[in-house]
Amino acid sequence: MPNFESPIGNRKFNQQNFREFNVSDETEFSNQEFFNEEDISHFQNKVASYEHHQHQNDDLKSLKNKKNLTDGAKRRIEMLLGMTQMTRDVKIGENIFTLRLLKSKDMRAAIAKAAEFDGTIHASYEARRQFLSRSLTHISGIEIDDFLGSSTLESKLEFLDELDEPLLGKLFLEYNLLEKDAKQKLALNNKEDAAEVVENIKK
Repeated sequence: MPNFESPIGNRKFNQQNFREFNVSDETEFSNQEFFNEEDISHFQNKVASYEHHQHQNDDLKSLKNKKNLTDGAKRRIEMLLGMTQMTRDVKIGENIFTLRLLKSKDMRAAIAKAAEFDGTIHASYEARRQFLSRSLTHISGIEIDDFLGSSTLESKLEFLDELDEPLLGKLFLEYNLLEKDAKQKLALNNKEDAAEVVENIKK
């Protein structure tokens, strides 16, 4: 029967295709800088722009109900409203970690918790911890709740605390790439598209 071994205990699963979970050697990521000034600035920008994004979401929901939008504009709005469904699979060694883009309420909760450490050396680490605990949905195809045998946020935080630092840094880097990809996919392609959306917002 496949099993997962870690300092927080051993667990056995009935899934036939689940492989033994081995955390990669930290040298695999030794050349990466996970918490530099750019990372800290990125987190601070999230906090500063959160209310602005909330207003944008309200405007998009209102705009979605208008009947005079073209099909292209409607598709972009539908995509914006469905951003939280976007996911990213991250293969590390023989295992695949699935991350999802955070919903607005999860983003708010993660930022609020991380902000408690603002101005301390723990701020960036806590931000990573809070984001990943809400973003990680599967490990090697197993839902995280089933993998841990618990659905509580605390159990997910404890699990992350037991993982090696380079692995956590890699996962957080991949989450930021997921967020970047989402923004690029939702970007307007040309001035005509932008003018169309602005004009409809005014109506």
